Amino acid sequence: MCHLSQEAKAQQVAKIGSANHSSRESQKAKSSQGIHLENVSEYIDDLIKTLGYTKTAQIVRVQRSLLKGKSAELYQSFYIKRFTQEVTSEDQQKKALSQVMNDMALKIFADGAWAARSQKRYMRNNLFMGNMDPEKFADRLEKLNDYLKYFPIDKVEMEHPPNKKLDWDELVDIMDYSTPRRWHPLMPSQGKQPHLFKSFNEAVTYYQRLYKADLLSRKLSEANGFNGGNNGGGGGPGAVVQNLTRGLTRTTIEQDGIPKPVGDHGGPSLAHKI
Repeated sequence: MCHLSQEAKAQQVAKIGSANHSSRESQKAKSSQGIHLENVSEYIDDLIKTLGYTKTAQIVRVQRSLLKGKSAELYQSFYIKRFTQEVTSEDQQKKALSQVMNDMALKIFADGAWAARSQKRYMRNNLFMGNMDPEKFADRLEKLNDYLKYFPIDKVEMEHPPNKKLDWDELVDIMDYSTPRRWHPLMPSQGKQPHLFKSFNEAVTYYQRLYKADLLSRKLSEANGFNGGNNGGGGGPGAVVQNLTRGLTRTTIEQDGIPKPVGDHGGPSLAHKI
């Protein structure tokens, strides 16, 4: 009875979380009820970890309690197909359960076994940071990367499955590609190139500093009349780059991460800290 009580509470948490979860930018796999399978799978995994379940029978019970409608029907049909009389050991049951979830994904995702490749192509070519905070962008990118493990493949025994997560260096390349183009001329002058970062976190930290310098540069542009040529100023991209350079050389990062203009007292510049 204790386990059933935990599952009931966990189910309510999952329903609330699923209702409040925002839709992501790329195409999502939907059942006839509009359920996003990767979201549901993620919630189920989180609940299983919270409950401390490790046995296949326990996991199956949680999955059955959460899946409804068409998803539940698909689950049951594939469960009958995979859990044959020969499947008796725990290892065999775990493999069969992986096949059940993969069978469901193949049925639900529009691109089937090619869905993971389609998603990776989307991530590499269609994500743009714009004026978004790089740390928030990085969090979202990592979330999309985590979703890949829920995408279907041809066979669960594949040695190099297409739904394998992207490595951190690929995430760095995606993030660099997504950054505003006005940042790119500054990176070589700072001795920075995407392939020189030693970790994803290092890249995020650098782009975050560029972002804060860019905020300052835009304020400088407005103050100096570089807002589209008003007050006789030289507007346009050139002025933005010029003031971004000023922002880099006149800004330092405090311990709390807030940009602070440096006066003529010889304080450190962001150009030497990036």
